[in-house]
Amino acid sequence: MQNGLPYTSALVATSAIVLCTAAYGQALEEVIVTAQKRAESLQDVPISVAAVGGDALEAAAITDLSQLSLTLPNVTIVQEQISDRINIRGIASGGNQGFDQSVGLFSNGVYLGRGTQYRSAFLDVERVEILRGPQATLFGRNTIAGAVSVTPRLPEQELAAELRARHEAAFGSQSLAGFLNGGITDTLSARVAFRLTEEEGFVDNVLLDRDEPSGESDNVRASLLWEPVDNLSVNLSYEQYNLELDGKGWEISIDEAITILPGSTIEDPLFTAVSGCQPVFTDCEGDYNTGSTNVDGSAFFDQEELSDVETSLTALNIEYGIGDYTLNLVTGYSTSRLFEINPGAGLVIPTTNTNQFEDYHAFTQEIRLTSPGDQAFDWLAGLYYEDNDFFLGEQINLNDASLLGGTVGTNVAINQDFEQTGEIFAIFGQGTWNVSDTFRMTFGMRFSSEEKRANQRYALNDAARDIRLADYFVDVVGLPRADAEAAAFGLAAGFNLEEHAIPTQTFTQDNFTPSINLQWDATDSLMVYLSGSIGFKSGGFDARIALDDAADGIVNDEEYAERFQFEEEQATAYELGLKSSLLGGAAELNAAVFYTQYEDLQFSAFNGGLSFLVDNAADVNLIGAEFEGRWQLTDSLLLSGGGSFLNFEYQSFPNAPCDVYRTLTAASLGQAGCVTDFEGETGVNTPDFSFNLNLDWAREIGFGLRARLGATLIYEDDFFVERDLDEALRQEAYAKLNLRAGLSGAENRWSLSLIAQNVTDEQTFHYGNDVPLFNGTRFVRLDPPRTVTLELVLRY
Repeated sequence: MQNGLPYTSALVATSAIVLCTAAYGQALEEVIVTAQKRAESLQDVPISVAAVGGDALEAAAITDLSQLSLTLPNVTIVQEQISDRINIRGIASGGNQGFDQSVGLFSNGVYLGRGTQYRSAFLDVERVEILRGPQATLFGRNTIAGAVSVTPRLPEQELAAELRARHEAAFGSQSLAGFLNGGITDTLSARVAFRLTEEEGFVDNVLLDRDEPSGESDNVRASLLWEPVDNLSVNLSYEQYNLELDGKGWEISIDEAITILPGSTIEDPLFTAVSGCQPVFTDCEGDYNTGSTNVDGSAFFDQEELSDVETSLTALNIEYGIGDYTLNLVTGYSTSRLFEINPGAGLVIPTTNTNQFEDYHAFTQEIRLTSPGDQAFDWLAGLYYEDNDFFLGEQINLNDASLLGGTVGTNVAINQDFEQTGEIFAIFGQGTWNVSDTFRMTFGMRFSSEEKRANQRYALNDAARDIRLADYFVDVVGLPRADAEAAAFGLAAGFNLEEHAIPTQTFTQDNFTPSINLQWDATDSLMVYLSGSIGFKSGGFDARIALDDAADGIVNDEEYAERFQFEEEQATAYELGLKSSLLGGAAELNAAVFYTQYEDLQFSAFNGGLSFLVDNAADVNLIGAEFEGRWQLTDSLLLSGGGSFLNFEYQSFPNAPCDVYRTLTAASLGQAGCVTDFEGETGVNTPDFSFNLNLDWAREIGFGLRARLGATLIYEDDFFVERDLDEALRQEAYAKLNLRAGLSGAENRWSLSLIAQNVTDEQTFHYGNDVPLFNGTRFVRLDPPRTVTLELVLRY
């Protein structure tokens, strides 16, 4: 293990290479992971796993999962306008808070169920494991695309401390992190870790004269480890993360004047598009400059864009040896609170904004019993229970002066509330029959039973008075009741929504998810495996449902009840892979090819107004290959890297979302809505090819000093970033180079490093969308430009 970092990472630290002689040079140290709920060598785990050590994350100044995803093939984590998208092998949840995540996140063994919890910064991490493909048997229902497991460092008896200070030269961001560790008694150890960050944005808001996104965050974890006897270990930890952010760095990338031509059809839109920049946009280049404000002094337009995130996790891990067997109890309580103001992207006058509040609480309990290893039959069995509740309060505000021409007389607030509770019970197990010294068969199963209960309400209000808009028309404007209701209905219909209230409904589902895996040790240095598994992601309720079947002002309760629910996703996955050791242990090469069929993918698409449409819309076939390797070239030089090929193809998607050209075509033909057929098309964030290549050098240079140099090359093929496959939101193929250099003193008591990311200053983006209500205008959130970070570390 390279300080916990195997070759699968895009980042490799060289300081932990084992100094032993092999036939062809230095031998690589064994990498230990817990991808199958027990500690095993990565080379013995028959699944595709990328593991990244904490030391490597710190060496490369990677502070969260979204930054890490930029360095890993087939993994993308981005923040969207109203949600978070976590993507593995092209599969991700859509932009609706009623969707569970397609990629399960686990921290200290505890499942974290909201996308906002992915925003928490890395803190004193031992390793991060990313498991690609469905992982339903051992990790549960919402791992249909994969799982991410973050393991923090445990307390130790030895007294140790560290301070790590960073300063980013180009934009001025800075952070201070550290830990204090030691024994309290002979059997009780404690560890406290913290990180404080001041972030200065890299997008210049020329209208507000501020950099975006900018803000402050703090993260702290306190943990205790009690080991009173050899067969008992109790680890209790509490972690809290707070983030306050001004702006998100959205900017207009293109503004087109579109003319639909005669003969245009949805299947073959004919149009002319002239790029320009309307007066309501300061800049339409997508060049780290924007000009936007959310303030004009009227009701709910008195604060600029902001994010306020609070997450916490309490985890209790108990491990008890019962003879040769091991009992694990993992108890967790997690929370996530979010408040955001998201205005219309890039506008110099405020037109719309969304005030969004989320509140999530979850209790989880897992009990596992594991047999001793290296027996004729190895097994583990477990029970899982989860109880959660979630509230989403959202207010979309329409600025009467700028958007409605002052015709209403007050700002309009579209209020929606969504409440949901969930309860899950599961039983799972996995057994391995060691048929011979070289052949093993592993069978797994999980039975899950889940119940969700939810209700939702949509209303149009006078923003200033917090009363129904129809009542405002009666009480203030003086319209007769019938005319007032008609006026409110008409305004709502113009934005593809209507007032309604859905009473509490119940959604239940039971699932059985089996898996099988065959392993063959072809030689002492080559293992081949073949696996098959079934995964699923829970169905549930549309948290942002705005319509029944049409924005006609007629509320069809039966239609709402039917459209409020969506069904589960299902996946059937096959994988053929190998794990190999080469050159007498100086090199390793792992590879896998996979084929996965997804059915009834949950989909959320922007409807052109102010809301989204949710459905089980698509069937997808995934065919791909992944490889990772590392090679200790000399005592001081390590080469590592990985890559992937991915073919994502919709097998059926008859009601796919339309891009702006198709949408305007539908309108020109007198159609109220627009859908198209994506059969045979690709998906979002699915480059055909991606890879990384790393070279790390480290050696003693005398006087007790050790020097380190490193370089990482990252490449991604072109890909779409928005679900309607808009060509204007296609990221072209790119390559990025990261460099790092460091010097450390005797016994590694101090180190000084310089870390340069995106050295060639490539301009890329992984998310973009249409600007609501401005046909032909798109916005993006650019990835960071070139950054240069100076780091000083002091250790005791």
